[in-house]
Order: sequence, then structure tokens, then C-alpha cells
Amino acid sequence: MADVPIRVIADDLTGTLVVPGRGTKLSEGGVCLFALTDLAVGTQIGVELIDSHTGTPVRVSGIVRNRAVYLYGVEFLIDL
Repeated sequence: MADVPIRVIADDLTGTLVVPGRGTKLSEGGVCLFALTDLAVGTQIGVELIDSHTGTPVRVSGIVRNRAVYLYGVEFLIDL
């Protein structure tokens, strides 16, 4: 279980949307997050977390795999 501040970054037709949120569960494969925004399943987003050791933001790419109201399951995308 986690409760960490995050930012969700998504591009749409009007520009870049940046929404604060909370990470509720975190694993090496993805994150469950709460954010007051309307993201469709399949949307590619950026998830920005703060590195607890350095205090610097770390951004990872992900794709929304499931949704329940404002809770999102996001799978991290790994560049090979």
C-alpha cells in the first residue's frame, strides 16, 4: 500500500493536461492512482513521482488499463 503524491500528464486536442493525484498502490509493472480527471482506458499518459532519496521528479510513461470512477490502473511502458 502506498499514498504518494503524483502528477498525471496527458495530451489532448487542447494541449497538455497536468493533474495532481495520489498513488495508492505501486509495483514494478504499474501503479494504481486516484486523479480527478476523465481518462479513457487505453490512454497513454505520463506519471510523475518524486524520488524520495533525491527529491527530484521522475516521469514514467504508462497506459490506462482499467478505471473505476477516478481510480485508474496504469501499466508502465518500458522502452526496449
